[in-house]
Amino acid sequence: MGFFRDVERLEQTDPAGPDEHHPRRAAPNQHQREVQRLMATGIIAQATVQALRDTGRTFGEHPQVEFDLLVSLPGSEPYAVTHVQPISRIVLANFRPGAQIPVRVDPADAHRVLIG
Repeated sequence: MGFFRDVERLEQTDPAGPDEHHPRRAAPNQHQREVQRLMATGIIAQATVQALRDTGRTFGEHPQVEFDLLVSLPGSEPYAVTHVQPISRIVLANFRPGAQIPVRVDPADAHRVLIG
C-alpha cells in the first residue's frame, strides 16, 4: 500500500534518532519489520478517533499525530489506546474525532496498533 510505504519512509528520517523501546523511533529496519509484522499478523479491527493532537514533529511534510482511540476487537469490549503515527496532510481530515478507522492490533499486545 502506498500510504504505509510513505509512512515508513518518513519515519526513517526521524531527527530524534533510533530508540529501540519506542515503536515510532526504533531503528529504521526494526521499525519497518514491525510495520510489516503488524500488517501480516495484526488483528484487523475498527477504532473510533476520540481525540488527536499534533506532536509538533514532522517527517518530511507529514505531521506526527497522537491519537486517542477506542479500539473495538471482535468479541471483546472496546478499550482505549493512545497511538502516535505520522499522517499525510492529504488524509489528515479523515481522522477527525468520531471517525471510524481501520487498525491492525498486535496479537501479543492489544495496546500496540497500526492505523491502516
